[in-house]
Amino acid sequence: MPTFGEGVFFSGGTKAFKNMATRSKSTSNAFRISSDGYVEFYKYRAKSLIDNDYQVFTYNQKPASYAKINHTLVKGSKTYLYYGYNLKGINDKRARTSGAYKYRLTIHNLHTPYRYTTRGGTSYGSMYTIGSHHFYSIPLGYESSGSD
Repeated sequence: MPTFGEGVFFSGGTKAFKNMATRSKSTSNAFRISSDGYVEFYKYRAKSLIDNDYQVFTYNQKPASYAKINHTLVKGSKTYLYYGYNLKGINDKRARTSGAYKYRLTIHNLHTPYRYTTRGGTSYGSMYTIGSHHFYSIPLGYESSGSD
């Protein structure tokens, strides 16, 4: 799980994060690591994956693709997830020809947190690359600027 997050990553980099912070809505595809050991990919839909406060993951849609994580390896700022099936929508790599560790997905924590302040409050996000594409995660906490 990402630091201070709940395992939901949104596609796009700093530009997508700023768009989410200013409009309080994400229009990105999402990647999720579930608490029961699955990786899931969600295509963007008009109904968001998280609530308005960005604190609770809502189960309002089914993943476009998913796979059971069979092995996890952490080396520095990179986490490698191994599973048996190709995850459509994410750029995973084939690690073996068969078996439970057939595909590998690399999650690289870039250690670049961002903060964007609007009149309504402050949004925080951490940047990642997942399968060579840029993603950001939103932490569980939210800080109000006191202007409300």
